[in-house]
Amino acid sequence: MKSHIRPISAVLSTLALSASLSSAGIAYADPILLTISDTEAGQSETWWPNHNVAQSPWFPLFDRQGVSLVHSSAASAPRLSPAVYAPAPLSDANARTLASLFGTHSVLNGNTDWQCLPKDNVTECSGSFHGHFLPHTGESLELAIAGKAAAESAEMARAIARNAIATELATTVMAMSMRVQTKDTPNLIDKPVLIFSALPDADTLVQLRKTLKTIPGVEDVAERWIADNALAIELNPAQNTISDADFSRIVQELASTSVENLIIRHTRSTPQGAVFEIVKY
Repeated sequence: MKSHIRPISAVLSTLALSASLSSAGIAYADPILLTISDTEAGQSETWWPNHNVAQSPWFPLFDRQGVSLVHSSAASAPRLSPAVYAPAPLSDANARTLASLFGTHSVLNGNTDWQCLPKDNVTECSGSFHGHFLPHTGESLELAIAGKAAAESAEMARAIARNAIATELATTVMAMSMRVQTKDTPNLIDKPVLIFSALPDADTLVQLRKTLKTIPGVEDVAERWIADNALAIELNPAQNTISDADFSRIVQELASTSVENLIIRHTRSTPQGAVFEIVKY
């Protein structure tokens, strides 16, 4: 597990970077689900049991920073078990599962502990976030960030501190997202390949091969390379080339194919081909 623990003083040195990333329009290809709970005086607040992503006070802060977020209300998401998904903070495993239910595979999960106390003629609020950024690659980046602010009211002080924490979190998440998106993958053949990261098990590969061969135009498949926890599959290895139009059609058909016990999602395209995530349920 990689760790990223920085004091809030580091926020000031990252504001310019955050602004440049946002103005450049850099967005993570896989939208991020925020499962950040807030705890104060022993009481925790969450939004996800109601499927309302915009309810989180963190949502507009990350949105303004240019982070690609899950915007949908996820009305089609399955009913969530209160025993599993209501407790805060969520376990990372449950957060990943929840992200898949909301149509993504990347999640920023954690809890912020708040303490507000009167001090002189103002109220001082301090927040301490601890959690993990869990991108679609299966990695886990530990984050621990604290913020403090004083204002005329607890609500205002909390908002200022929350904004500072969110700025630091957003900068870190976008930086990691850029690294994930630009990570080199092998380019061993001239034809585009289908890249699958973190297949659940060997049975999934067998199921995937069978599914691909049901798509018109796919006569055979072959595994070409395994690297960085990803598997590349070549279509019709006996053929020298495959047209861009045929490859795009096959990618779209695979993404829309219903496969028992599997969620298949096209996350992005790279110079090597199309990248997919597969979740087994």
